Amino acid sequence: MGFLSSAFHSLHLLPCLAGVAATQTPSGVNVNTADWDGNTSLHLAAKADNPGILQALLAAPGLDKKRANQQGQTALMCAVNHWNADGVKRLLQDAATDVNACDVHGDCPLHAAARMNQEEAVVHLLKHPETGEHSGEIF
Repeated sequence: MGFLSSAFHSLHLLPCLAGVAATQTPSGVNVNTADWDGNTSLHLAAKADNPGILQALLAAPGLDKKRANQQGQTALMCAVNHWNADGVKRLLQDAATDVNACDVHGDCPLHAAARMNQEEAVVHLLKHPETGEHSGEIF
């Protein structure tokens, strides 16, 4: 199972396999397998701006959508940090995404997107009904 987990973990690198991942996820593959930095397939797909793989992973049974890597970053924060506004939008459409999850430095997705002047990501984040709920304030 280690090889299959590693192979599935690397699918974000191959955009042409997005359809395969969506329909042929091998049973027994742990979609929550992480690399040395704590990044799962979901983190890597969010970083790689690969909408097909991201969508397939979001539909995968057993996926831990709230898992943070060693920097405390969720897939949403990874999408923000890698200028993936489409990934931000897709992740926010999933009810399990925590829009207010902050990393180990206390940085939250909205703050990071605003600091990096990512207008499209900021708009998506502001439209989410739970943005800023943890503090009662947006900024």
